[in-house]
Amino acid sequence: MPFRFYFRLLLPLLVLGFLATGSVLQAAPVSPGQIEAGHDAHHDEHHTLPLKPAELFHIGKFTITNSMVVTWGVAAGLIFLAQLATRNIKPVPTGLQNFWEWMVESLYSFLEGMIGPDLV
Repeated sequence: MPFRFYFRLLLPLLVLGFLATGSVLQAAPVSPGQIEAGHDAHHDEHHTLPLKPAELFHIGKFTITNSMVVTWGVAAGLIFLAQLATRNIKPVPTGLQNFWEWMVESLYSFLEGMIGPDLV
């Protein structure tokens, strides 16, 4: 398939993923006791990650969250990169094929160190 097809497929997913993760950090709530005691909310403000992903929309009973959109975007990007890198495989890799082989070998070595050579 041509490059334009993949680009048109991937770009909206990435944009939606970046927009979906824009409101990840939230300010910690300030109790009424802290306000009455004269605490400055700006100095006591802490940013935390929410435990539940932000819901973007629903398809029937199925909820689409920001984490799902980002995961889909990353998966689409990896598939696209693999397609481009393995289009013209050469015995001595160059360019994108070289980068892709480095990524696969690094992941293999990382997993081998964690779970052992039998499970990799």
